[in-house]
Amino acid sequence: WKHNQVILTKAHDTFKGLSDEQLNILYNAADLYASPAWAEGFGLTLAEAAKCGVPVVATDFAAGPEAFGPGGIAVPPARLFPSMHGHRWALADLPAFSAAIETLVSDPALRTRLGAAGEAYTAKFDWDHSATKMLGIMS
Repeated sequence: WKHNQVILTKAHDTFKGLSDEQLNILYNAADLYASPAWAEGFGLTLAEAAKCGVPVVATDFAAGPEAFGPGGIAVPPARLFPSMHGHRWALADLPAFSAAIETLVSDPALRTRLGAAGEAYTAKFDWDHSATKMLGIMS
């Protein structure tokens, strides 16, 4: 399948993934970032998209909304269900998820506002600061 506005990297088929430069290009080329993931430990890709000023659509569950803050639309899950790993997963509400995407696609000004809000919100995420805090907790 090919489309001039879609780039299939096939990087998910490797353990290498994309370089930081390649990720930066992809995020900055995007109009929005949608992730119907069932659960997020932190949601690094959500924060990365928001940091690039790309508005996010994700399920309002786990750490997703914490990762992008006011930089997107958090869609309430259709239902929660237990996983075999002892935690819960969230099933995306597909009509609501699709409506959120359609809203952003049809409203460039909203995309711009949410993108700017997400970029400002994620400025607080800093690896050095996080590592220092973690060392403080562990010691």
